Formats: sequence, C-alpha cells, structure tokens
Amino acid sequence: LAVRNTGRMAATDVVVEAWSDFAGEKGTLLARYTFAKIDVASLAQITLALSTVPDHRIFVRVDPESYGLEDDDAIKELDERNNCALLTNRNP
Repeated sequence: LAVRNTGRMAATDVVVEAWSDFAGEKGTLLARYTFAKIDVASLAQITLALSTVPDHRIFVRVDPESYGLEDDDAIKELDERNNCALLTNRNP
C-alpha cells in the first residue's frame, strides 16, 4: 500500500485503515497503521498485515477522522477527496 503526500507541508501521525467492505456498520476493521511522518511530495509504502482476507472488497482510508460531520480531522487538507480507495479481491 502506498500513501502519497501531495500537500505543501510534511504530514505527521498519518493514520491508514483497511476495512472489509466499507467502514462503519457493515465493515470490519482489518488493519490500522500510523506513519510518523510523510514528507512533502513523498511516497510512503507499507504492507498491511490483515487480520483476515475478505472475499470481496477492501476499503482503505487515510486520515479517518476526516470522514465525520465535525471538522475534527487530524490532518488539515485543502482536498479530502483523495483519502480513500476501494480494492477488489480477485482471488477469493
């Protein structure tokens, strides 16, 4: 999994979560990782050790606090729309 910082400042304490299906009521948290720092224009890579491998899709999100209705996200950004990805398991 790769996370890119496209901002103008270094990002610190960057939380990444992987969920079976979508996060929330129906989804199950599979893994959570925190990058201490991602420099400007840098790419940080990790391999997430999933607690289970779902047979359908994996929802990955960065800065999960930004998904609520309140403005309490951990990383202040101009554009929050690039903080998630949906991956399909092709080998169930």
